Amino acid sequence: MADRSSSRSSRRSNTSALLWLLGILFLLGALCTLGGCTVLLLNPYAGFNPFPPPTLPPTLELPPTETPPPYPTLPPTWTPTVTMTFTPLPTATPTPLPTATLPPTVTPTLPPTATLAASATPGGSGPTPTPLPFFALQPGNPAYQSSQVFHPDAGCNWLSVGGQVLEANGAPAPTDPPMFVVVRGLLAGQPVDQLALVGQATHFGPAGYEAKLGDAPVASSQAVYVQLVDINGYALSDPFFFDTYDDCQRNVVIMNFVRQR
Repeated sequence: MADRSSSRSSRRSNTSALLWLLGILFLLGALCTLGGCTVLLLNPYAGFNPFPPPTLPPTLELPPTETPPPYPTLPPTWTPTVTMTFTPLPTATPTPLPTATLPPTVTPTLPPTATLAASATPGGSGPTPTPLPFFALQPGNPAYQSSQVFHPDAGCNWLSVGGQVLEANGAPAPTDPPMFVVVRGLLAGQPVDQLALVGQATHFGPAGYEAKLGDAPVASSQAVYVQLVDINGYALSDPFFFDTYDDCQRNVVIMNFVRQR
């Protein structure tokens, strides 16, 4: 039994010694590896590096900068002295032009005054009445409306006159050839002179027109009128004056024209 115990103790001591030896060798290897890595990091061109980096080319040294020679000094500018000799020109004698003879004054000859034909009214005679205009103002006009109906984005910042041109049966009048509505007068001390094309303001109807008079409602009494004309400027209606109001509910004046003949 004693021999077995001694042999076991001997084996344990041998194993411990071997483990200590291996541990020391491992520690030495780790230190060598760490030292070698440190050396390679500091100097990758060490002789024991199996993969050294490529050798950099030698640094190119530039030659020293030459000092440019001094600029030559120019002589002072020479200013020539010019002597001018004035020679008087001979005096020219003007030659009078011949007097133009004006043509005789032409006096325009006015056409004779037209004689009115007798009326066809039975039982009497007299001048023929002036024919009615082509268009008249629709009964009930001028009418007034709020700009919120036609221009909701403008709010109360609006003043205009508009409407449409109608046939005798109430249908929209044709817009070919074009017709225009003349808007003239004086509003808030400022002259008004506009021309609105019939058929352009379709929110009033197919033959609608509109002329903006201002950015706010203004009160006036019979200061502005509208009149329908053709493309040549000939009147198709009488001028019709209208009132305006300082009222957001009456800042669009409705003036409709209706054909009479």
